[in-house]
Amino acid sequence: GGRTRPRLGKGREFDNLRHYVSGDNYEDIDWKATARRGFPVVKLYQVQHAQEVYAIVDSSRLSAREGILESYVGAALQLALVAERQGDRFGLATFSNHTQRFLRARSGLGHFRLCRETIYNLKAERVSPDFDEVFGTLQLNLRHRALLVFFTSLDDALLAETFARQISLLSRRHLVLVNVTESADLRPLFAGDPPDTLEDVYGGLTRQMLRNRMRELQLALENKGVKLSLVDSAHMKFQVASQYLDVKRRQAL
Repeated sequence: GGRTRPRLGKGREFDNLRHYVSGDNYEDIDWKATARRGFPVVKLYQVQHAQEVYAIVDSSRLSAREGILESYVGAALQLALVAERQGDRFGLATFSNHTQRFLRARSGLGHFRLCRETIYNLKAERVSPDFDEVFGTLQLNLRHRALLVFFTSLDDALLAETFARQISLLSRRHLVLVNVTESADLRPLFAGDPPDTLEDVYGGLTRQMLRNRMRELQLALENKGVKLSLVDSAHMKFQVASQYLDVKRRQAL
């Protein structure tokens, strides 16, 4: 017959040790055991049976660009369906220059319908996002460690700097994934056909500078335990679902 096996991850109760592998968080290294064994090892913990997954959707001015908010909505609902099949609870937060809605993570068909109705009624607003306010809302309302999946745009340098500075409030306690739509402005300099005019060259250089800045942001967030991904709007729902399943496979939550 079948036997119940505890799942491992970043829950409350220590379970065992294993070898360190690339991508593990430094805070999970057991330094005493590492010194005794002569190679790095990390701690594993038993996880709760049902974990919490939140989609945090930005509906500010940068999401008003063609197709971006619609791709966020599709990816968030796909994430909700996959989390339900995995036995996890799904929650939703929407924000612009303030937190619009916060739905605590739950499971079940009725809760999914509520999330679907909330996110379908979401409209982009011509305002700048207030990351500090939504981070504070999440800190106040989330009682347990959760997977936070952000859908936002960070190609504005000032907004990106604010996001990177404030995200430490959440990343110390929660696992954070950030998804940014890979727009035409983020294409590499030599992608596609060669430039025909001087204006095309300048445009390509501008896009390359923006892409370089996004890469610097990725590294800065990675140092804080946050993964930023550039995703294709047409396939975002599948890419985000894959990210979530990879987190489950690695028992990172």
